[in-house]
Amino acid sequence: LMMFLYATGTLFEPLASLGIQAIILRYFARFKDLDKTKHGLLLYSLLHISVGIVLFSILFWLFSGPISGLIQRLNPDDAENIDLFFNFIPVLVALLALQNLFNYYIANFHRIVIPGIILSILPKLWMPATFLLAYYQILDTSGIIYSVLGMVLVSVLALVFYLQSLGQLNLQPRWEFYPRATLREMITYGLYGLLGIAGTQMAYRIDQSMLGTILSMKAVGV
Repeated sequence: LMMFLYATGTLFEPLASLGIQAIILRYFARFKDLDKTKHGLLLYSLLHISVGIVLFSILFWLFSGPISGLIQRLNPDDAENIDLFFNFIPVLVALLALQNLFNYYIANFHRIVIPGIILSILPKLWMPATFLLAYYQILDTSGIIYSVLGMVLVSVLALVFYLQSLGQLNLQPRWEFYPRATLREMITYGLYGLLGIAGTQMAYRIDQSMLGTILSMKAVGV
């Protein structure tokens, strides 16, 4: 269940981030300066994915009913779990979008070791602990979902704390560096980046998500 949830959230995350990873990698050098504000690139990135999260949430709300109904007809025994799962997808996707934003932003300072430890070691410790709690019936299905959300939230907070420790957590607006032409260029580049990122995630994650809807969630451990 934990990997099923995480894989599904990761599959949808590019739709909420709107290619912000590509934007950060492409434009960081352009906005780099000496007073650590980066001309408000971090603030812009947060606003960018905020728009993406809102748009994704609206689209998900519009289409989740029919999709959930179809999956429930394919797997009537899992109807309760499917409803519960769909309620938490927008939150998980929003947290994953923030996690990737801070991870890519920190990477521009040539700091990849600590974020790598956070994003690789934390799940390896957190998920087995959650599994044991579920195995001994300390956590129910909703508790497992909250645990997955908590894991991603902790990783986001850890990345924010690390960015602060580098002295690079600056949200000062510098709107003069974002004329309409520059914004249009960045958004267009981000949307092209979205296609590549979404394709990669689909190739690696869609099997873990779709097998649970085709074969029943029980077949993938739910």
